[in-house]
Amino acid sequence: PDLNKDVPSLEIDARANGPASAVVDLLATPPFEVLAGTGITGNQAGGMVIARVRLAFPLLDDIKLEQMDLNVSAQTNGLALHNVCNDLSLTDANLRVEVTENGLKAQGPLRFAGVDGVIDWDEDFLPATPLRTDLIFTVVRASVPEVRRALAPWADTGRWLKGGHFAGEVRYTARDDGTANLDGRLDLGAAELALPELHWSKPAGRTALAEAQAFILGDRLEAINNVALSAADADIRGHALFGDDGRLDSLDLEHFRLGRNQVSGHMHALD
Repeated sequence: PDLNKDVPSLEIDARANGPASAVVDLLATPPFEVLAGTGITGNQAGGMVIARVRLAFPLLDDIKLEQMDLNVSAQTNGLALHNVCNDLSLTDANLRVEVTENGLKAQGPLRFAGVDGVIDWDEDFLPATPLRTDLIFTVVRASVPEVRRALAPWADTGRWLKGGHFAGEVRYTARDDGTANLDGRLDLGAAELALPELHWSKPAGRTALAEAQAFILGDRLEAINNVALSAADADIRGHALFGDDGRLDSLDLEHFRLGRNQVSGHMHALD
């Protein structure tokens, strides 16, 4: 017999206009847990949300997401998430957000770590679907000084990133098996770059394009399957593998032309 047939249910159809912190706390708790593992809480959130919430679910002690009939349509106004990672913050997010029992979709402009862009984010809640996250961030304008500041906790990039700005696109896709891909394509034409170790530099205004495709296993960078830099006096193509400790294991350069330097070959890290 169907033991849930006569279980009473609750239906909600409401409109809300309030602080974004409440929505962030909701998305971090069961059964949604979209922000689970990120450490992001409502205390870090600012801005406002206008939303319509339609919800129906059985009155059971333990409710699974697939037992809910959920439809949330929301618009954020000046959404901010402070100190998301190493004191970096997301601000000025004006996003259109749709949430159902099947997943989440968010689209709109924002600013992260001083980088202006547009996000297109799909999050799948269904356990039977291999692809869990598909996030595309279109970089409208990234100021090089702001990027240097954002990268400072990990590396001092001032000797390579000199000035100007750049644009491009970064795409992150994650699967339920713990693997993920991070692909990027950057237009560096308006940026001033330098590789002083190789006596190479590029002024702002000279065409340059950079690309990379990385493979991530768990929380570890496994491989960069392709990395490339193309400019008038530069043509670099290669790939790299990383060890279990995250350190570079090997680097293959299919082609390397930088100014007057031209090489190709395989390098393997020494223990």
